[in-house]
Amino acid sequence: MKNHHSLRAEAAETAIAVEEAPAVNGLVFLTAGLGALLSALMLFLGAGDPATISAPVFFLTPLLPAICAALLWLPLSFTKGTEARRQSISAAGVLVIVGAMFFFVEWSARFELSLFFALMLFAWGSRLKHTPLKCAALPYLVAAIALRVFDFPGEAFVLLALGVATIGWVVSVRRRASTQ
Repeated sequence: MKNHHSLRAEAAETAIAVEEAPAVNGLVFLTAGLGALLSALMLFLGAGDPATISAPVFFLTPLLPAICAALLWLPLSFTKGTEARRQSISAAGVLVIVGAMFFFVEWSARFELSLFFALMLFAWGSRLKHTPLKCAALPYLVAAIALRVFDFPGEAFVLLALGVATIGWVVSVRRRASTQ
């Protein structure tokens, strides 16, 4: 049973988490959008065609999830460890490990990367109780399934559109917040 001191401490941590959640949420959106743009770039560079792929693209493509999770983890790990940041740091560490596992499981950029960014958005949305993050995971999940099931030839364009839309959403929210 919790005493009143621990309840007050939890309430204070929750208040701090709510206060800093918009910055963390924006960082998650930007990282997922950047990951989608980078995966589209890798597909444009030939990651989808094993006959013409170069060695750097061959090794970088499946490492993109781990790189993007690390990009998210780095700025959070060097800040004061309040609640939202603590939760995000541990989640980013787990996603770095999951991203590294993708490197060894499959060399296909389109399915795993879309699925990874859907997982990233949904995990943070659930952890930080931010519905727009959870909803943003849906297009990535649909893209991952559609690209694999229908073998759609324009996967780079789909990932490019998802990346631009994800980053554009953050920019529009920040502009709206700054004008108010």
